[in-house]
Amino acid sequence: MSYQQLECDYFNLYNQFISVDFTISLEKNNQILVKDFVFFYHQILKQRDLNYLFGVRNKIALKVQNYMQKYSITPKNLNLSCLRENKHVEFFEMFYKALGYFVAFRQKLNGEQKIQILISNIDESFGYHFSLENFQNLKHFQESDILTLPERCLNYFHLAMIHLCIMILNPLNLKDYNQHLNKAINYLIDGTFNIYEIILKEYSLLYPKDKNLKNELLKLKELEFKTLMQEISKIKLLNNYKELCREILYNLELEKITQK
Repeated sequence: MSYQQLECDYFNLYNQFISVDFTISLEKNNQILVKDFVFFYHQILKQRDLNYLFGVRNKIALKVQNYMQKYSITPKNLNLSCLRENKHVEFFEMFYKALGYFVAFRQKLNGEQKIQILISNIDESFGYHFSLENFQNLKHFQESDILTLPERCLNYFHLAMIHLCIMILNPLNLKDYNQHLNKAINYLIDGTFNIYEIILKEYSLLYPKDKNLKNELLKLKELEFKTLMQEISKIKLLNNYKELCREILYNLELEKITQK
């Protein structure tokens, strides 16, 4: 199996998953399976060893099959020929770069900081003050969140994949090729923004006295306005977000070294 065949197989598997997701649209889609697809596609783009990738493919295929059987969904016909398209790859690379920053950020936090973030998120979600005494299993969050990915970014990835599946698996019947490609790219850009925004929000919560961060955030707000006025591109703004998050990771690593 070549990388091209494997990628075609990947989109066929995702298309099967989508068929379940649309059928049970009133329920929450399988976030764990979406996360599996996120990591798998990253490994395909990095062209990891084909035998290893084929093993990952088989594990995901089994999960998809079980997911379809659970909801009695008939598998879709496989598309043996897929459109070769690379215009979306650079945007996936941006998306994965942001995810790498997010995972690195979370790994640099200690247990107390992670719990502080979780409590803040619960406060925000439910609209009332939450204390540690209300829930004694928060410590589980410290060990379990290393590979946790933000739910909204998984949703953006999922929406991008829907349009890419339509585009790549139906090359002969596709009239709205550019429309689907642009929508997929926009979802990836929005997902990347979302990841960086989470990093900045959580860092601001943990380090409210960081004056440099506040100044940089003000600059970002000015750039956002210029983006709305179409004076600069979203990609330029995104690069500024990335650089600020990179600086945050550097500061956290420096803090970790000085504390030793």
